[in-house]
Formats: sequence, C-alpha cells, structure tokens
Amino acid sequence: MKLDSAKKFNLPLAVSIILLLNGCSNSSDNLIENLKNSPILSPVQTGENLNETSTIEIVNSKAKKSSNGSVAKNAEYEKAKVVLTAPVIAVDNFFASLTSSPIFAQITKNGVSSRATFNEAIEPKIKDSSTKNAEYEKAKAVLTAPVIAADEFFENLKSSSFFAPTEQVSIPEVKTLSNNLIRSNAKYETTTAVLNSPVVAVASKSIIASSRSLDVIASQKNLTANLSTNAGIFPESGKVQPGAQATFSLSKFMFDYGQTDRQLKLAALETQGSILSAHTALNSELTNLLSNFIVLEGARNSLDVIDTYLLQYKEREQTIRTAVSSGILSRTDLLEIEEAKNNIDSQYERLKLTKDRSEKFLQTYLDDQYSKVNEEISKRLVPGYKLNYTKTNVSSDLIAVRQNALETEIEIAQNYDRYRINANASLSSPSPVNDSFSTFAGFSVTKPILDGGQSPATIRKKKADLEVLIQEINALELERELVLSSWEIFKKYHQMDGEFLEERKEILLSKSIELESRFKAGQVGVVSLASAILSSAQAEVDIIQHQTELMQKKLEAASALTQPCAVVDICEDIQQIFSME
Repeated sequence: MKLDSAKKFNLPLAVSIILLLNGCSNSSDNLIENLKNSPILSPVQTGENLNETSTIEIVNSKAKKSSNGSVAKNAEYEKAKVVLTAPVIAVDNFFASLTSSPIFAQITKNGVSSRATFNEAIEPKIKDSSTKNAEYEKAKAVLTAPVIAADEFFENLKSSSFFAPTEQVSIPEVKTLSNNLIRSNAKYETTTAVLNSPVVAVASKSIIASSRSLDVIASQKNLTANLSTNAGIFPESGKVQPGAQATFSLSKFMFDYGQTDRQLKLAALETQGSILSAHTALNSELTNLLSNFIVLEGARNSLDVIDTYLLQYKEREQTIRTAVSSGILSRTDLLEIEEAKNNIDSQYERLKLTKDRSEKFLQTYLDDQYSKVNEEISKRLVPGYKLNYTKTNVSSDLIAVRQNALETEIEIAQNYDRYRINANASLSSPSPVNDSFSTFAGFSVTKPILDGGQSPATIRKKKADLEVLIQEINALELERELVLSSWEIFKKYHQMDGEFLEERKEILLSKSIELESRFKAGQVGVVSLASAILSSAQAEVDIIQHQTELMQKKLEAASALTQPCAVVDICEDIQQIFSME
C-alpha cells in the first residue's frame, strides 16, 4: 500500500495492523518442529525438518532398498507427496505458533490475557491422568485464541474516530417477546387453552421462525476466518514444480452507513408483526370459544325452562284427553292446545341441536381442559363489562409496525449505493516458487454503482404500499366508530325489547296463577290453564334467548375492538404475554 493511500485510510491504524500481522510470520520458522508433538496431526512423520533436504534423504533411502526400475518412480512419488503435504502441515501448525505472536500478546478477554486463560485452562488437565482430555483442551484453546483476539482487535479498531457512525438505527428488542409467548405461564386456564390451540400454536412457531432472521443478519458483523489451500504444479522459468500453498485470512465488518442495522431493524419489525399476528389469532380463537360457551349456556337454560313447564303440562294432559273423549272439550280446543305444544316441542329440539353442537365443539377444542375452562368461564363471565374505544389496540399496532417496516425498506432502497468497509488480513504459506510467508493487512471497500433501476422502482412500490396502509388506518378507525355506534343503537333497542318481554312474562305468570286457582274451584276449563302454561314457557325462553343474543352482540363488538378478553376479565393475563416492553 502506498503511503499516500495509507494516509487516506488513517495511516496509524493501517500500519498497526501490518506490523502486528508481520509479527506472526516470525513464529512460522518452527512450524514443522512444533507440529510433530501436536495431537491434532498425529501420526505425522517426525523428523528434524520437513524441508527439501529431508525429502532427498527419503528418496535416497528408497533408492538403496531396491535395484529394479520402479525405484525411481517410488522416489518421485514420495518426493511429490512430501512437497504437497508440507505446506498444509505448516498451516495447521501456524495456529499453534500464532498464540505466541506479538499480535496477541496484549489482548485480554474479560480482564485476563488469552495466554493466561489458556495456561490456566490446561494446567490442571496436564496434571490429570487423562492425557487425551488435556491434549484436547490444549488444542482447542490454541485454535480459538487467535480468533477471539482478532475479533477484539477489530472491535477496538471499529470504535476509532475513523469509523464513527454517521447515524444511529434503533433496533427493537424482540427475542424476549417470542420466548414469553412460547414459554408463558398463563394465570388462567382459559388463557392457556387458547394459547395451546392449533391456530395460535402455528402463529407462535412463526414468531420463532421470524426471529431467526435476526441472527442471520447479525452474523454479517462477526469476524470470519477462512483457510484455503492450492495444490498442483507451479511454473517457474519455463519449468513446472509440484507443490501446495495455503492461505489463512480474516475479515471483519467495519462500516456500511447503517445498512446492516436497517436490515436488523426490518427483521425485528417483522418479528413484532408476527407477535401481533399471534395476538390477533388468539383474539379470534378466544372469541370463537366464548361465543360457543354463551350459546351453550343459553341453550341449556332454555331447555331447563321448557322441561319445567312441560312437566306441569303433562300433569294436566290426561285431564285434557279425558275431556275430549267425554265430549266436554271440543276438537277445536284440543287442536289449539296441540299447536301450542308442537311449537314448544319444535323449539326444544332446535335448542337441543344448538346445545349438542356447541358442547361438542368445546369438548373437542378444550379436550381434557373442558371441565376446568367451562367452570372458570362461568365464574369469570362479566355480562356488564364496558366497551372502550382506544386508539391503540392490536389491529392499530399491527398497522403501525407494517408502516415502520415499509419506511425502513424505503430507507434501505434509498441508501443502496452506500459503500461497505471490511478490515482484512491474510497470511500465505511459502509456495514452491516463493520461499517466504506473505502477509496482507488493509481494508476493502465495496460500493454499488448501478442496480438497473431496482432501487427507484422499490421506493415507488413501497410508497404506494404506504398509501394503501394509510387508507387501511382510516378504514380501521371508521370500522371501530361504526361498531361502537351500532352497539349503542342495538343496546337501546334490546333494552326496550327486554322490558316488553319481562312484562309479558309477568302477565302470563299472573294469568297462570289465576287460572290454576279457578281451575281447582271448577270455574275454568283445563284448556285455558294448559294454554297459559305453554305461553309462560315460551315467554321465559324468549327472555333467555334475548339475553344470549345480547351477550353475543357484545362479544362481536368487543372482538372488533380487539377486546374479547374483557368478557371473562383475562385481559391483564394476555397483555403480559404479548407485552411489547
């Protein structure tokens, strides 16, 4: 690197890297000698030196043992094998020798030098009777120490004024959120049951899958190390010589004007979107669960009422049939009573079907949690809960995350031509045509020039998506206002209708009591009494179904406002699971 160029890249930093890496080459002289005692490469041919002289000795030794024509071929084969394997062996030994190099002499990890950590780690193991474990720990420490030290060196370099970032990109924390959702300890059985439903379980798994992209993108900033080898023939002065060469290289991300951080932010927002989608799925499942429970309870209560009144009717049914057979009761009167009875029987069967269907759904959905959840919902049901209009809810939060993600994608596209700087260092072993190690330290700069118009097109597309999103926000606000206004109108109507039904029930109850007294006194016939009993049954059933309808409508409104949890007062439990803090 020329001096003028070095000045442009902060000369002290570049020179420091080169000097430090050059120190590594001093340790390469003893590569082959140290290699003999390494457990990694045993059994490797031991000897004073694996150089050209030892190669000749091996060949001569082979030649003396044979007198036929194949000796020369075997000698050439052995010579080539030694030449090809020696550089690879040297590179492996380089890792062990590197730990004693000046580049890592002063590097510390958590206040303790790498060499000190290495010695402390392996000393007790050497004294141990298990030699294999001691050698393994030694080899592991030797191989990992250079990478740790280099990573720390590059991190210190990154914090220098030369690479001071021009802007900060805020990256939301999302890993804890996904863990909270998957491993949550819900307070209520209802919450646990919904979290374990197939739909919510799938949404939960998608959170984990989405969060994995954070690790993928973040790994781009980590130190990378590569070892490459070349084996073959090397031409020199018109001749070819067999051999091999190995290169060990390090690369560390330094600076890219926040593009990688923007990618991390986008991945975090996508994970947050997955969390909110899981919350939406839970609200939908909870709404379905509570709706079936409300319908089931309404059907059960209605069936109980009909059973009670039918029992009263059956006590007088024989009297009615006797009156008809004796001619006291006309055929018309009998048909009138049977019509009323048929209507009750028909409604009974419809209610029974509704009950069986909702009950089967809940039993299948909740499985072994059916009894506990059923009991809990019965206790925690809050018919009088208030619907609240809040600007922040799951739906609006999801749209806000989507908006933030689109804006981040626009920023990425706008900065597509920003350059990226990596710090690089390499060490290459000697080749057959070069008897010395070669080193390199410096920076690589990558700058996109032209992307064929992809970035401007992406910006236009994302801005169009933003306009659509703005319309979705307006539509959501309008929908919520309509839900609340419709609920207020329905509540007023329902209240008035309920008053009429209660008044009708009281009238029919009084009528039945009066007719019962007169029937016992022989003042009225059984027809009037039977008709009053069936009418009272219908009135009470109408009231129960009226209340069921009210609960269903309120649940629908709560679901539209992303508040179905308020029906059973478990909102705090769910909010803790999906908390964005």
